Amino acid sequence: MANYTKTLIGKESFDFIMSGAKEVFDLVATSQGPRGKNIAINKGYDVEIQHDGLKISRWVNPEDKFENIGAMLLREAAEKQATEVGDGTTLTIVLGYQIAKEAKVLIESGVNPMQLTRGLERGRDILIEEIKKLSKEITTEKEKIEVATISSEDPKLGQMIGSTYHKIGVDGVITADESKGFDTELEHQEGITIDHGFMSWKFITDPRTLTATVKDAYILFLDRDLDDIYDLLPFIESQLKPKNVRNLVIIANDVKGTALASLTETKRQGMMNLLCVKAPSFGKYQREMLEDLAVMCGGKVLDMDKPLKEATFEDLGYAESIKSSKDSTTILGNKGNLGEIKTRIEALKTLLDDPESDLDKEKLKERVSRMTGGVYVIKVGGATEPEMTERIERVDDAIKATRAAIQGGIVPGGEVALLSARIKLEPTDENEEFAFRILKRAVEQPFNMLVGNAGLNPGYYLAKLEDKPFGFGLDVVDLQIKDMVASGIVDPTLVVTEALRSAVSVGILLITNGGISVLQQEEKQGGQ
Repeated sequence: MANYTKTLIGKESFDFIMSGAKEVFDLVATSQGPRGKNIAINKGYDVEIQHDGLKISRWVNPEDKFENIGAMLLREAAEKQATEVGDGTTLTIVLGYQIAKEAKVLIESGVNPMQLTRGLERGRDILIEEIKKLSKEITTEKEKIEVATISSEDPKLGQMIGSTYHKIGVDGVITADESKGFDTELEHQEGITIDHGFMSWKFITDPRTLTATVKDAYILFLDRDLDDIYDLLPFIESQLKPKNVRNLVIIANDVKGTALASLTETKRQGMMNLLCVKAPSFGKYQREMLEDLAVMCGGKVLDMDKPLKEATFEDLGYAESIKSSKDSTTILGNKGNLGEIKTRIEALKTLLDDPESDLDKEKLKERVSRMTGGVYVIKVGGATEPEMTERIERVDDAIKATRAAIQGGIVPGGEVALLSARIKLEPTDENEEFAFRILKRAVEQPFNMLVGNAGLNPGYYLAKLEDKPFGFGLDVVDLQIKDMVASGIVDPTLVVTEALRSAVSVGILLITNGGISVLQQEEKQGGQ
C-alpha cells in the first residue's frame, strides 16, 4: 500500500472541521446539567451509559479524517480543562463550538477570521476579569462540601472531600484509589506528592484517567540526566534481574535520548513496568528535594560522581504504589527508615527556626509540610469494576474542582456568572464589535442548553432573570428561580475562567484554519 496526502483549502476545509466539531458538541451538549440526558456508547464489546462531557467526547471518532480533525481539536480543549481544574469540560466544549459557529456566520459574510482573533482575545480577558470580580472566597466547611458534592454528584463523596480539605488546607494532598471492598472510605497514609509527572505519555497505564501507576515500586533517584541506555543496562542486569525486580521508577533531572526510547519500548513489550518522573523543583533546591524523597523512601541520590554501573540494590528506594499524571506524582506506602526521616525533619525545622539562615523559608516550609503531612486516600468501592472506575474518575475531578474553589473562590452556578459578565463587553472598534457579538451569543448558550435540556424555554427564563439581582438563577431540579449561592449551587471560579480561556483558544483554532492535509492509504488492488 502506498501513502499519499489529500488536501482541502478554504471554505471546504472549514466546513469539514466544523462538521466534526459539531458531532462532539451535539452529543456532549445533550448531556449538560442535572436534567441532561444520558448517552449510550457502544464500545464494541460492551455498552456504556455516560453523563460526563469529557468521557462522551472521547468516543466521538468520525470516520471521515477531515471531520476527525475538528472533533479532535474540541476534545483536546476539554482534556486540557480536565487536567488543569478537573471540571468544566462540558462548558469548554459548548463554549468552544458556539464561538466557532457564531464566527462562521460572519466569516461567510466576508469578515476576515484573522481580524476576529484580537477582539476575541480581548473579550475573553474582559469576561475573565469580570468573573473574578464577581467571585466569592470560600472559607467554611459547608461551602467546600457543596463544591465537592456538585462536582462528584454524590453527597457522601462531597462530604468526605470537602471536610478533608477543610481539615488539612489547600496544600494538603487528597487522592483516589481502588478499594478492595464495596464501601468507600477515607484513609490517611504515609506518602508524599511532587509537582512533576511522567516524562512520556507512553508510560500511561490507564488511558481513561491518563495516569501511570506502578505498584510494588523500586525507585532510582538520579541527580543527573540519563540519556544513554547503556549507562543503565549494567545496573539492571547485575542488580535487578537477579532479584526478579520488574517494577522500577526513575526520578531524575531528565531522561531522554536512547534511554527514554528504550525504557518506553521495554514497557510497551511488557518486560518491565517502568515509569520516569522529572525531579521536583530546580537548581539547588532540586538536589535537596531529591534527598528528602530518597530519605522518605529509603534510598540514596546518585549523581555524576558515582557511575550507575557501581550502584547497588541498596541504593534504591521503595514504595507500595506510585501514581503519576502529566503534572504530579503521588508516592504511597514509602518505606524509609523512621529514624532517618525524623532526623531530617528535625534538621529542616531547625533551619526554619534559625533567624540567621539564608535559606528560603517558604521552600523549607514546603519541604517540612511534604514530609510530615502524608496523603489522604479515598478508597473508592463499587459493585463492579466499571462502577469503581467511574467513581474514581468522579472523585479525582471533585478533588481538583474543590481545590480550585479553595484557591480561586466560587461564583453562582447554573451558568449565570457568564450571563452577568457579558454586559461588560463594550467594543471600541468594528473588529471588536464583531468579536464581542460572537462572545455575547456564545456565553448565553451554556444557560440555554441547561434550561433546554430540562424541557423549558431558555428565552422565557433569560427574560425572567433580567430584573433579578446578581447570583439569581434557575434551579433546573425543582424549576425555581433562587439565589444560587445561598442554595449551594456554585461553580469554582477557576473552572469557569479556565473553560472560557480554553474555549476561546480552540474557537480561534477552528475559525483561523485555512486548510487541512490528511495522510491517506491506497489499498492494493486484488492480484497486484
